[in-house]
Amino acid sequence: MINSAPLLETLSLDPHYNLEDEALGILSQALIQSSSLKELILQCPGKWGPALLLKALAGDDGNRSIERVRLWQMDRLGECLRELLISNTSLKEVELPSYKMRPRDLHQLGEVIRDNAIATTILVKFDFRFHDWKSIEALARSVSSDVKDPIVELELNTMREDEVMLSLNLLGNQRLTKLMGKGRKGGADSRGPEADAL
Repeated sequence: MINSAPLLETLSLDPHYNLEDEALGILSQALIQSSSLKELILQCPGKWGPALLLKALAGDDGNRSIERVRLWQMDRLGECLRELLISNTSLKEVELPSYKMRPRDLHQLGEVIRDNAIATTILVKFDFRFHDWKSIEALARSVSSDVKDPIVELELNTMREDEVMLSLNLLGNQRLTKLMGKGRKGGADSRGPEADAL
């Protein structure tokens, strides 16, 4: 289907089952050979998601038409995500909504973004219901650098006033050009302050 759709620009995969090795190989080859795809959205908590990213996008033989990757509810990315950020020269934007990692791993990821990432914009979404402050701060502090490329954007979903105040502590970070806050008080989301570009 992918190869027979030359105008296909966005592909969203949200399976509720694990792919066998043969099916994973077929899908990764289809992605590699596609020259029209611009955006890939993956929502797969299973083990095959990272394997697909490595096979289809990372390395010298990976797809080079895809510019935006959005990874939803994907754990166990680890080295796969680091390899993707370093090796894929066509990526312009990577979005990591509700990405779960230990503070130590997020700190290492931040260093990869700071020193090696090719993508120009990296959006990371955190929700205080599922992430602790140490994890958020680990990433934010480790990406700090005098170099302003790539741009790192954080979107923080807060529930309490103290969480908002913790978020404001990040505004002085040299690498974060945008800090977005969403509050649920009163049942309505509210857009938080935007940091000045430094």
